[in-house]
Amino acid sequence: MNLKEIYLDIKSKLSSAGIESPEFEAKQIIGQALSVPGHKILTDGGELKEGDVNKIYEMAGKRASRYPLQYILKQWEFYSLPFKVGEGVLIPRPDTEILVERALGWLKTKGAATVIDLGSGSGCIAVAIAKHAMQAKVYALEKYPQALKYLKQNVKLNRADVTVLEGDISSPPDMAFDLIVSNPPYIESRKISGLMPEVRFEPYTALDGGEDGLIFYRTICSLWAGRLSPGGGIMVEVGEGQHLQVAELFKAAGLINTGFSTDLNGIVRVVEGFKPL
Repeated sequence: MNLKEIYLDIKSKLSSAGIESPEFEAKQIIGQALSVPGHKILTDGGELKEGDVNKIYEMAGKRASRYPLQYILKQWEFYSLPFKVGEGVLIPRPDTEILVERALGWLKTKGAATVIDLGSGSGCIAVAIAKHAMQAKVYALEKYPQALKYLKQNVKLNRADVTVLEGDISSPPDMAFDLIVSNPPYIESRKISGLMPEVRFEPYTALDGGEDGLIFYRTICSLWAGRLSPGGGIMVEVGEGQHLQVAELFKAAGLINTGFSTDLNGIVRVVEGFKPL
């Protein structure tokens, strides 16, 4: 079989499995397996070795079972930076780039600042901030060993000036921060079983936000708002429709100037609040 024949077959199998973008994903799988640029897949008529064919079909079979493409490729791009990913760590998503954008916009007005990313996972938020806000001192807090492994790999991969802290969000370090950012688990426990099949391969601990999806926002407000420097802020990603509840939690914690950032569809993805000067 040649590349074009395999591509067409893989695309068909992925489409039959309910994959939304079978053309794109077939090219990603073949490109990863053979280190071939996407534009060559439809023009290369050379026959493939049996071992290469088997490798491609093994990867495609996993994807057809709805195993996440990002885990199969073992790397994914976030904010134009590469991140190693695999089982045990949440896959970086475009929605989270809105949080990074807002954080960087605020940091531009502050110069040197101390930043911490809570529940850092792959480190995508902390690394992206560190690479684009060179004057900031960035910390990344993570509890789970598997996620910590990827966090450390990604800090090294991107040569980012990020200090990794092993610890739980329930035990803040005894220091002050100018900016606290987080994409905490925010899915209501009862809704997790109804998520897309791919999501259920991701760590439950990175998804489950408790009965109402707000348990980690309460922890951030009760334990971390007091760690802010005067004028410092908290910025968090939220699930669709959660922004007003999270804003009320911020206000109850004494934060002011609460605000929202939306995605291209007008859905609020980020809530922010600040400690009075």
